[in-house]
Parts: sequence; C-alpha cells; structure tokens
Amino acid sequence: MTKKPLSQPSQQNTHSTSQLTIALVGQPNVGKSSLINAISGANLKVGNFSGVTVQKDEVRFSYKGTQINIVDLPGTYSLNDYSPDEKITKDFLESRQYDIVLNVLDSTNLARNLALSAQIMGLGVKCVLGLNMIDEAKADGIEIDTELLSEILGVACIPISAQKRHNIHTLFDTLIDTHNKPFCEPKRIYDDLLESSIGKIEEFLLQKSFYELNSYPSQKEALSSRIIAILLLRLDTNLYAYLHDKPCYTQVTQFVNEVSANLTKQSGEENIQSIFNQDSISFAQGAAQEVLSYKKPPLLDEANLVRETSTDSADSINSLDSAQSHTSLKPSANPTKSHLKNFSTNLSTHFGKNFRKKDFDMPSSLERTKRIDFILLHKFFGLPIFFLLMFLLFEMTFYVGGFAKDYIEEGFAKFGEFLGEVLVSHPQAISLICDGIIGGVGTVLAFLPLIAVLYFGIAILEGSGYMARVAFLFDGFLHKFGLHGKSFIPMIAGFGCSVPAYMATRTLKNQNERLITLFVIGFMSCSARLPIYVLFVGAFFPEKYAGFVLFGIYVLGGAVALMMAKVLKLSLFRGRDEPFVMEMPKYRIPNFRTVWFSIWGKVVMFLKKAGGFILIASVLIWFASQYPKNPQIDEIYEAKKQEVLESKNLSEEQKNEEITHLENEQKEKFLRDTYSGRVGEILEPVFAPMGFDWRLSISIVTGFAAKEVVVSTLGVLYSLGEGVEEDSSSLQQMLRDSISFPSAVAFVVFVMFYIPCFAATISFGREAGGIKFVGYLFVFTTIVAYIFSLISYWVALLGYSFFMG
Repeated sequence: MTKKPLSQPSQQNTHSTSQLTIALVGQPNVGKSSLINAISGANLKVGNFSGVTVQKDEVRFSYKGTQINIVDLPGTYSLNDYSPDEKITKDFLESRQYDIVLNVLDSTNLARNLALSAQIMGLGVKCVLGLNMIDEAKADGIEIDTELLSEILGVACIPISAQKRHNIHTLFDTLIDTHNKPFCEPKRIYDDLLESSIGKIEEFLLQKSFYELNSYPSQKEALSSRIIAILLLRLDTNLYAYLHDKPCYTQVTQFVNEVSANLTKQSGEENIQSIFNQDSISFAQGAAQEVLSYKKPPLLDEANLVRETSTDSADSINSLDSAQSHTSLKPSANPTKSHLKNFSTNLSTHFGKNFRKKDFDMPSSLERTKRIDFILLHKFFGLPIFFLLMFLLFEMTFYVGGFAKDYIEEGFAKFGEFLGEVLVSHPQAISLICDGIIGGVGTVLAFLPLIAVLYFGIAILEGSGYMARVAFLFDGFLHKFGLHGKSFIPMIAGFGCSVPAYMATRTLKNQNERLITLFVIGFMSCSARLPIYVLFVGAFFPEKYAGFVLFGIYVLGGAVALMMAKVLKLSLFRGRDEPFVMEMPKYRIPNFRTVWFSIWGKVVMFLKKAGGFILIASVLIWFASQYPKNPQIDEIYEAKKQEVLESKNLSEEQKNEEITHLENEQKEKFLRDTYSGRVGEILEPVFAPMGFDWRLSISIVTGFAAKEVVVSTLGVLYSLGEGVEEDSSSLQQMLRDSISFPSAVAFVVFVMFYIPCFAATISFGREAGGIKFVGYLFVFTTIVAYIFSLISYWVALLGYSFFMG
C-alpha cells in the first residue's frame, strides 16, 4: 500500500526532476519503520518482533528535487527462502526493481547486523548503510568508527538516530549522491576456498566472454564478471532463469557445478548457501572488531556470543552474535568448538592479552533490561503480571473510551432530533437518515473511542519491547497446545485486526504450527467485535462489573483458541515441533509520535469503513427492513386503533396502553413481511435453541461481511421493532426489553467464535493456501461457535434461574 507523506526531510519547495526507488532492508527491530516515520510521517506499524511489517509497504515523497519511493521490505536476518518474509525480501532484492538499497543496522548489535549487509553486498547493487540507534550505542559506551567501516566495506556508512531524527538529511543526501555516481563494487572479501571458486568461475567467464552475460541485468547496468561469478555460485534464481534459454546455459551450468562440487568437498559442507552464510558471519565479525571500541566495555559471556549453529536452518545466520545482543534460546544451542575458539581468540586480540570477562561492566541499558526482565519474566510472577496488564487495558478501554462514547451517542441523538424537525413532512427521509444512517453508522462510530484506547495500549506494549518477551514467556505454555512461542505475536495482533495477524504467521517456519495458528487467530476477538461486546455488556451487566466481564470475554476467547489448537494438533496437524529461537530487544520508551501514527492510521481506516462499506450496508439493511410495503397491514391496524379510540368502556390510560400495544404489534408484523423479516424467519429455526429472534439471526449473517455491521444492523432493526417506547432511545434499553439474558450471552459467544469478516477471510485463504482452506475455516468456526453458544445459553439459563429464582 502507498503511504502519503505527512512531512518532508527538506523544507524546499522544488519540483521533482528525477526519481529514486529505495529498497529499505534490515533485520528485525532495527527501526526501519521508525525511520520511515521520521523521514516522511508515514503511517507504518512499529513492533519488536520479526514479522510485524510483513507487506511490501511504499512511501513516496519529494526531497531536493528528487521524487523518492521507499519500498519497506520485511525484516529478515538473512537472504534465504526458509520463511515467507525472507523469501519476499530475497526475491525483491534479486529482481533489481529498485535503484539503491538502504540497509538499516542496529548500532548496538553491529556484528550481527553486518552479516545481512555482507549478503546484500554480494548482489552487486548500489547500497548505503544507515547505522541506526547510534545514540543508544554511545549511551552504552560503544564507539563506531564509521569512516573506517566505510573504507573496509567500500560502502557509505551514515550514523543516524531515527527516533531523534539525527543525520536524516545526510543519509538522503548520500543516497542521492551514490545513486547519481557510477556503481563502485563493494569490498566484499570471502574466505580462501570461496575466493578460489569465485576466481575460477570469473576466469572461465572472461575466457569464454559470453555476450549474454556481458549485458546482465541490462546493457546499461551490466555487472562485472566477479559479481556474475558470485551470483552463479550462490545459485541466484533470477540469473539462472535469465540464462535458461540462452545458448551458453549448458556450458555455464556444467562448469559451475564442477566448481561447486569441488567447493563442497573441500569445505565438508554440502549446502552452498550455508557456506556463504557462515562466511557472511565471519566477514561481519571481522569488520565489526576493526571499527568497534568501548568506553565502557560490555560484559561478555558465551551465551551472548553464540547462536544456534545449523547448516539446514535459516537461523544459521545467527550462529554468532555481537556482545550487545540479548537473546533467548529454546532449546540450548550447541556451537561448534572452532567458531567459539576463533571468536574468543579474536576478542583477546582486540581487547588485549589480559582480557577477562569479569573486568567488564554491563552497559546501563542492558543492565536496566536485565533488572526489568527479572520481574516481568519471573517464573511465577511473569504470567500474572501479563494478565494484570491486560485486565487494566480492558478496564481503561471500557471506562476511558466509554466516557467519550456517551458524548458521541448524545450528539448523534440530538442531530437526529434536529433532522426530524427539519424533515417533518418527509417521513421516509426521516426514517432513512435517523433509523438507517444514524441508527447504523452513528451507532458504530460511537464505539470509536474504545477502539482507539485499545490500540493505544497495544501500541505502547509493542513499542516498549514487552510484547516480544511475552512470546518467550508463553513459549513453554503454548507448546503444550501445539502452538509455537512465535504464535503469540499473531494471536495478540488478532486483538487489533485479523488481517495483519494472519500475515504475521509468516514468521512460523513449521507448516503445521503455522496452520494451527491461522485457524485459531479468529478466536482472538478483533477490535471490530469490541462494539458488540460493549453494547451487550452495557445492556445486561451492571457498570461496575463491565470491565471485568469484558476482560473475561477476551480470556474465554484465548482459552477456546488454545483448546481448539490442541484438538487440531492431535487430529489434523500432527508433526515435529520447531525449536524456539528469538531475539529480545532492549526495553525502550515508546516513540509517541509512532504510537500516534499507529492509532491515527487505525482510526482513519475505521472511519473510511464506516463512511463507505458500513454506510452502504446500513442503507441496504434499512431498505430491506422497510420494503415491500403491505398496505393491508396498515389498514387492519388503523381500523383496530380507531375501534379503541371510539370505545366507551376504556379509560384514557387504558386506551393509550392498547394503542401502544397495537402499534408495536403492527411494527412487528410489518417487519416480518419485509425482505429482512423473511430472511430472518428462514434462519430463526436454526438459532431457536439459543433463543435468537429473527433480528439477531439477520445480524449474524450481516456480520459475515464485517463485524461492525452487526451493531449497525441491530441499531436499524431494533429501532423499528417491538418494545420501542418514546423514552427507550438507547439501543441497549431496546435490547434489554427484547432479548433474554441467556440469549444475550449465547449471542455474544457466537459472535466471538464464528468466521472473521470477509477481508480477514480472504487474507486467511492467501496465507493458508487457497479457497479450500476458507471452506475448512467456515465449517470449523461455525461448528465451534454453535456448540459453545448453545452451551453458554444453557449455563446462563440455569445460572440465571438459580440466582434470580
């Protein structure tokens, strides 16, 4: 999606004379999205977990006469095909549909971040490195010689702070300058075995001088023989696809295969990609040690130096890490002795012969993080603290958001009264505007403050780094139910919206765990369901218990999600569990500008939906609730009312009561004869065991399109139906008068578990693997919703009868 900039790096009002497409690349948690917000005011979600930004988002703005288009690619540790987000980034970079790469690095984790940089440099593309969080590195006593780093890599390295907007102008000046200059090949040096293999292929290409390779990828931007040799040895898919129908294909592939076979034999590693990955790590470690110095050296231990070494996993890129990383491993890693020995030797050389771990002090930020983790990740107190925070969030959502909701409802009510007075001679127009538009859209908009408060809380928890830790905290617990620790982030994202939650499952590499997570995300109540909950909780529970009941609804959704995950694990998705390896970022004070944009984007999206889809749906529902007209019903009841008025045996009070009863009966018969009434009567037997009337049945069907429409449907139907008196202006009062308590509970439970909205269902189909999975989801969620709704009806019925007599 294209984001419109809210500000520009430059105040110049020059006209764009050139265009520049920048591929924004970096590992998770390096601040790419924060950088975009800093440079253009773009509205992108910021989190602390790989996979939060999973789409190819674009930002366009003008800077010093250049029209800049930034393509923000998913955060990835390496350019492999092991996970969907890695594949998206790798494929786009290899496609070369951009002018330059902006590689953002975390300055506090330089060595680990340079491993990805080393892979990018091997692609033979123009590149600039942005060393983000340079202010945090300095605060931790880390000094980086950026000039020396630029000289070592042959690539411009610019220290920046996205949060404080430091050096952003310099960064973009460098990007434009690098783009305008001829391509200068980076100083990417490989180990002896790789260099020997690359040299053989390069010499072969120079001898044969294949004209097809002399113009790749284009005549204007042809790559050098060395870069071509590296790409051939790395089995670059785009290059091989280009050569496939060329005359030189057979000769080139035959020679490269011979060189590859010799390389794997000498190295003892059968996977070429793993050889390149390990070399990227070594190159990164060497470059980092040359340019890093410590005013206050960090405490080092082997647990912080080592990652899980695996030749058949994407996590191999993390085999060795810088001393600044804060990482959790499950299960424990088993590093190779040679890597540990070499790295320890390099450390001794760098810090001196008398290097001792105990002489080092921990940086203040890491020390603070460790102290906070001791409390928040405590074996016994960690989970209760999380649930307490969630409870406080829902309490705040109900009370703070509910305060603003009352004013919005009052404003719409007065607006409806005003229109009623102005359009008094046009009853159909009054009904359309007041009952259709205001009754539908207005009712939904009244819940906007609650949604904003909920998103605010989630954005604060994500921006602080806490949410990533909760994934670690829940890993052992989730594994008992067939889920992965990384499943927690998509499930929590499901509280906001199911669409990005489904996309966030791309970080799960195990297909079975990914599918289980996809199937149960819908049970984590999205923000679109919140207005329904608030409506029914406010109608059927005392206000002092509202926050507790709302919290219970979300807990029940999570509990059923875990239960169903276990059922799916034991039945349809059996298989081996994937180990849990993740990075936990340092605690940070959330960037409130980023939080604001996050909330603002959700609010704007909600308003667009309310002004578009929900408006149309409300008008259609109003029309279906008004037509076809049946004059005979009006004639019959007008005659009955006339008889009451002319009766001499009734007092005035009795006449008014009888007239009111006849009017409500007339409205009910009128509604049952409309299009919506006919559909509702067809569905009513299906939901009769839960006591749903035809209006509740229709609202469930409209909820398939969007859950927000459920409230607008109820607003339209119950504003026209039985039990409506002049003093019953509140929809909650109408619901109390028309629905029993057990049916209300059953309705809420059904809404909790049945299929997500249409947009989310389409997203689920894309992520799961096709339309057949959408059918499975519909059947699965409908059965779960019906069973739990029926159970809750009888539990509520028995409980209500017991306590209320």
